Amino acid sequence: MNMKKTIVALLYQYDCVIVPGLGGFIAKNTESEFNPIDYTFSPPRKKIGFNSDLVHTDGLLANAIAKENGMDYKNAVLAIDKEVALWKEALNQGKSIQIEGLGVLNKQNQSLNFQPEQNINFALETFGLEPVKATYILREKSEPKSVAKTTSAWGSYAAAIALAIGVGVTSFFANHTLVQPQLSSILPFTLNAEIPQRQNVADFILEQSEHPIEVSSTSNKNMEANEVVVAEPVPVVEQVEVVKEPEVAEVVVKPYQVIGGSYKRHSEAIEEVANMKKKGYNNAVIVGKVGSYFMVAYDTFDSEDEALALKRSLEAKKVDVFLRK
Repeated sequence: MNMKKTIVALLYQYDCVIVPGLGGFIAKNTESEFNPIDYTFSPPRKKIGFNSDLVHTDGLLANAIAKENGMDYKNAVLAIDKEVALWKEALNQGKSIQIEGLGVLNKQNQSLNFQPEQNINFALETFGLEPVKATYILREKSEPKSVAKTTSAWGSYAAAIALAIGVGVTSFFANHTLVQPQLSSILPFTLNAEIPQRQNVADFILEQSEHPIEVSSTSNKNMEANEVVVAEPVPVVEQVEVVKEPEVAEVVVKPYQVIGGSYKRHSEAIEEVANMKKKGYNNAVIVGKVGSYFMVAYDTFDSEDEALALKRSLEAKKVDVFLRK
């Protein structure tokens, strides 16, 4: 008969297994857990405790032993009593009872003490699942992007064309208004010559349409000299405006980190980094976010010994810190 093996097997199926005359092993279901020291997530599990007050048999262990060993219930109870007597004798002598896959029983101050194995999970739903260690992510800053703003040149084209047309029309009417005075400069001068009267532009245009006049080559030259050359409009492009994000110094976070605090708000974490740097810890940095808290380190190291040295130095100054790996 192997009573230890039977007890362990029953705990995978039942929440309580009583060993008559000794005590009961009780299973308790727990939710997944997070360890803030080493940042590990443990799956839901069934933990085992021990209650020395549960000494009256419920028949579960005796029936299992009878079935496994091909004996009746009465003989199974006698076999259990004999095994329990041997366990108690060993415990009274200061020895420990090792139950493989369950834990260790010993006696301290006249009372039974049970130390369960930490890595054993009796929950069949999550059996075999290992703890998962969380890793933090430092996101890189995006590269600055150049934004070019180009204004359409059609507005400039229209303005240039309108200006050219206005200048051309003005020059045309001005030349025709002064045609007759200019002709007098090439005719013989006489005191009795009548000075031609200026005409309104509108009257002159009307007469010219009815009686076209011939203009000398000199007038033509003067008109050509007054012609306005309209240059082709040039597309206008506004100067490219480059929008740059402020440069962010690259932060190197090393594996061993001496944590000085955690903050719910990012602004508070930044303020703490500034305070640390004022105190002379120039490598202070936000090493990441755990859950909803930003972790702030006095410094980070590649060597655990260096990190422990800084931790001891800060603790000597009554500063609460812990080492994060």
